[in-house]
Amino acid sequence: MATGAAVHFPAGGDEMVVEAGGQVTVRAGGEVDIEAGGSLKVAGVALTPSAAEYNRLAGVQPGTAAASKAAVLGATKNLDTLGLPVSGLMIGASGAEVAVDRTAAELNLLAQGVAAGYKLARGQHETVAAVDTVVTGLATVVAAVAVLDDDPTVDPLFVTCSIGNQAGAPAAGSILIKSWQPTANDNVTPKAATTFAKKVNWVAIGT
Repeated sequence: MATGAAVHFPAGGDEMVVEAGGQVTVRAGGEVDIEAGGSLKVAGVALTPSAAEYNRLAGVQPGTAAASKAAVLGATKNLDTLGLPVSGLMIGASGAEVAVDRTAAELNLLAQGVAAGYKLARGQHETVAAVDTVVTGLATVVAAVAVLDDDPTVDPLFVTCSIGNQAGAPAAGSILIKSWQPTANDNVTPKAATTFAKKVNWVAIGT
């Protein structure tokens, strides 16, 4: 090529140089073949993936998973489908991840009976009075249940749970746990318990 051309071979050299503004074009039907032992470099650094590895990117659509292809997340960091074995999903801070070791069927059971848009909250409360207010962490509670974790005695014999009006009695997102005892050994009419510090497990559903 002529001296000063944007694409040229330096005198006596075996290197083709493309100067600023130059271009190498491979026409339709042509090819550039890098044989085994050769390398393709960018800024002097060799690209080491094999042709098969590069081909895993061919035809990849962001957000759409394809067999034997690389996964590229969509615009909202989404991927339409991903198959993982049990314990294949890990959640937590870097270096302290915890494996999710439940099956899909078991996880799906958690959603059954809970309408779309609702959440579950649960906890354990230690009684303080005959009627205790417990904050669930939900914005508004629509249903709740409670049961003694400690073994029942005459006082208390059982507990109940109320969501109240969610407008001050109790406040929205809270529940009332009530402890009861029988009026007498031969009278099962419930009255407020007088013995506390009992563990109560509760579950609430709400928004």
